[in-house]
Amino acid sequence: MSFLDDDRLELDDPGEGAPRRERPTTRPNRGRGKGIGRPRPPQRRRASGGRDGGRPPRGGGGAAVLQQPLARLIIGLALVVVLIVIITLVVRDCNRSRLVDSYRSYLNDSGQVVNESSAQGKQLFVILSNPKRDNPPTVASKVRALAAEAQSLSNRAADLDPPGKLDAAQQSLATLLQYRVAGLRQLAANLPQAITSKDASYAAGLVADPMQTFLSSDVIYRNSFAGPATRALKDDDISGIAIADPASVRFLGNPNYAGPAGARALLPPLRRVGESSTGGLHGTGLVATVALPSNKQLSTSSTTTLTATDQLKWKVTVKNQGDFVENGIKVNATYSTPSAGPGESAPQQREIGSIEPGKEATVTIPGPPNPAPDEQASLKIEVLAVGGERNTTNNTAEYPVTLTLGG
Repeated sequence: MSFLDDDRLELDDPGEGAPRRERPTTRPNRGRGKGIGRPRPPQRRRASGGRDGGRPPRGGGGAAVLQQPLARLIIGLALVVVLIVIITLVVRDCNRSRLVDSYRSYLNDSGQVVNESSAQGKQLFVILSNPKRDNPPTVASKVRALAAEAQSLSNRAADLDPPGKLDAAQQSLATLLQYRVAGLRQLAANLPQAITSKDASYAAGLVADPMQTFLSSDVIYRNSFAGPATRALKDDDISGIAIADPASVRFLGNPNYAGPAGARALLPPLRRVGESSTGGLHGTGLVATVALPSNKQLSTSSTTTLTATDQLKWKVTVKNQGDFVENGIKVNATYSTPSAGPGESAPQQREIGSIEPGKEATVTIPGPPNPAPDEQASLKIEVLAVGGERNTTNNTAEYPVTLTLGG
């Protein structure tokens, strides 16, 4: 029997006494040339459903997705986008903080400058009240010294660094401060002739001209600095930063001084040269106190009943009873009750810019913030003494008051 014959052996059903034949494990590869008789390699069985027989990729579904290039690209792009958004938000927040800080720093510094300039204006009118009866050259010298201080303040303001939206406002600030320097220098030059001139109209004109320059500087601050600064803060949605109030930082306390009549009223104290201090009087007096908004005049002899409201204010009228222009007159209002705790009766103070001799002026002071209703109270109004004032008996009054809840 040949080798090929051996390969063809098959197992027959065993019969009685019949020997078993083994079934060949391989089938001949007929008709394929040299490969005849070689065993065929075992084939993998494929299940239906795909090229890989539907078998899921190794590592599970999520891992398989991450192994796909497109999925990895999309995830990478998403991470980049998130990172860009985070960086953008951080940068925007930093820029916002820098913007707010720049506004706060600039407006605080500029506010300090205009407050100091306003104080120089008050100092000017103290000089013009001539409490020491200085001669014209001495008065002019004091005004020139004040002009030098104003110039120094102007130089300081020129170094301020405003936010971009306040560049024009910064230029206006520099302009108004230079107006004040120029006005002081002009006034110092004009004063000797104005004091000695016998032509009242001419003398008043010499004083009124620089006063008009001071008035212009106040207008520039209100319209070209405070106004634009307020709008810029609103446009940039910034709150909590205060701008110096134009009414409280005026250089010219009384705009009437820029006119002939007001300027003429400044001359008498300047012409009292060499007189003793008894040659003229300094003094103010309390005229009346009215409760707002009811317009009830308070009495020192009877209790005034008022309705408690957050609009309650005290309107105080003060008269200049002396011979000189008085500046920076301070008025205190103290509201007290028997049940008031420590600090609740602290006085509230407001200031009148200036009062000409024989004239009256008013000031409004806020009422008590948290008054106790239906309780006897006392309101004390006090006009603080001005320089050189000796008689203060008419500067103070106490009014009995009761506040009710109304309705």
